[in-house]
Amino acid sequence: MTGSTPRGANAGIDAAPRGPEFERDLNAAGFSKHTIIALVYGSDIQTIEELRTRPWGEPGDSFGLHWQLSMRRNLGASGIAEVLAFRESGDPRGAAAPKQAQVVVLLDPAMAADLDAWIADRPDIGSRREAVRTILAAEIASKPRLKPLEQD
Repeated sequence: MTGSTPRGANAGIDAAPRGPEFERDLNAAGFSKHTIIALVYGSDIQTIEELRTRPWGEPGDSFGLHWQLSMRRNLGASGIAEVLAFRESGDPRGAAAPKQAQVVVLLDPAMAADLDAWIADRPDIGSRREAVRTILAAEIASKPRLKPLEQD
């Protein structure tokens, strides 16, 4: 197969490759080769400055950078962790993929409205995700922990 279409891990990605400057800048910043390939061939990001400043958004926000990067099958959690570390400290090296469990909860419209009303009463809670974590943590903390069975 000839042409400029990337092969292997990047096959099937519609985004056109960015210029060599973007790849060079990512390399100079310390990104891993895997992440560089994913960003150069698999995203619509044009410059390293755009990578640094584009709004991160919530994971479910289809306009946020987090969501757009998470949809790149060849980037992975470690690549997203590199981008986040770069945005926070300017250095993606040593970033580790977060060790978190993802839980997806489907809410019917009435329950979603109740959750939104609960959030509206609490200006310190900024998202549904944060609200669910807060409610869950409070509920778990309010319950006595089961003690392990004593062995004879």
